[in-house]
Amino acid sequence: MELGKLEDRLQSLQDKLAPVAARLRAVANIPDSIPLATPRSIAVHEVSLNNDSVLTLALASNPDLSAIMYQIEKARGGVTLAGKLSLPSFTLGVDYIATGPSVIPDMAESGKDPWIVGVGIKVPLWFGKNSARKREAQAKLRSVQNDYTDARNRLSALVAKLTFEYADALRQVRLYRDGLIPKAEQALNASYTAYEAGKMDFLNVLDAQRQLLAFQLQYEKAIVRLETNRAAIEMITGTSIE
Repeated sequence: MELGKLEDRLQSLQDKLAPVAARLRAVANIPDSIPLATPRSIAVHEVSLNNDSVLTLALASNPDLSAIMYQIEKARGGVTLAGKLSLPSFTLGVDYIATGPSVIPDMAESGKDPWIVGVGIKVPLWFGKNSARKREAQAKLRSVQNDYTDARNRLSALVAKLTFEYADALRQVRLYRDGLIPKAEQALNASYTAYEAGKMDFLNVLDAQRQLLAFQLQYEKAIVRLETNRAAIEMITGTSIE
């Protein structure tokens, strides 16, 4: 019965490889002709991450915040332009007319090209329209600034969540690797010795082995959590965490 349950679980995990590989191919744009190697192990990066340091790095390097900052600069330019459209504008023009050779040589100034100088002033009269344009530009600026504040707050919350989960996963990795798994191995060896001496039945040996396997599985899951959160931190900061 135990073997049947384990074989069923093993088959389910093996069947999950195909959809996971398909999702990875879609994300990385890898064609089906290129085989994907299944990693035999996952490297553990034991890095102590400080929430404030990660947040500072994320605020400086996050591409989403950078994009919103460019939108803010654009909106500020719109406010400046709307204000200038409400001011009078002046124009100055200079031109000349090519008259060709002199027709009457004896006449003064005959044959000279005349110059034309023009000065103009444009006074905006539609004050209501201009005021509406300025209010619209200011509203766009406030909207983008609010978007930045919202994105910054959400990023702060995400950084706090990821750094906590990374630290928690790192604690579990060290707990299972350095504490629980060695103790479970000692307990299993003790069970073998007691069983061989006739002081313990075989079910107790199976329980000790099952406990060790459970700790080993939790250890691997903690590694997955650790590296998944590290990858997420690298994504939002745009830098490699080594």
